Amino acid sequence: MTYIGQMLLEAPTTDGKLARAVADAFGVHRVAVWPMSQVLEFEADVIVQYAAQRGDFPVLLRITALPGSGIGTKLSDEQFIERLRSIARSLDQFVLTDDAGVDPFQYEDFLLVAPDGKTIVVVADEDALNENRIELTPASQGRRDDLARHVAAASA
Repeated sequence: MTYIGQMLLEAPTTDGKLARAVADAFGVHRVAVWPMSQVLEFEADVIVQYAAQRGDFPVLLRITALPGSGIGTKLSDEQFIERLRSIARSLDQFVLTDDAGVDPFQYEDFLLVAPDGKTIVVVADEDALNENRIELTPASQGRRDDLARHVAAASA
């Protein structure tokens, strides 16, 4: 198995929508979506594990490719970010990760990917991170809101 990375979603979505978004982003046919501690199926190209989180981004996703998926070795940071852009577009929501897709609770700086693919760096509140929550600082929340208005205006 090849660990691909983690991301956080701004809102819950259905397993079906998530599976389609990941399949499209990675160019695979079979995606299994399971709660973080209950992966029961390995008859897939990619497994998406999810867990509920507290904070501004309540859904944590961990993505793993299985042998035979055609994905191969770990993606570069830019390849991972391109997949995030595709997922954000498909789900029509913001996606948050650190710039390399590793454990987001280890750092304060995150990459925020908008539904239109634009990215900005945002900062999470350090106290919230210490409590395993992702909450953007007020300045970063303002930048996120500005980006959301830009995205809404562009799609109107």
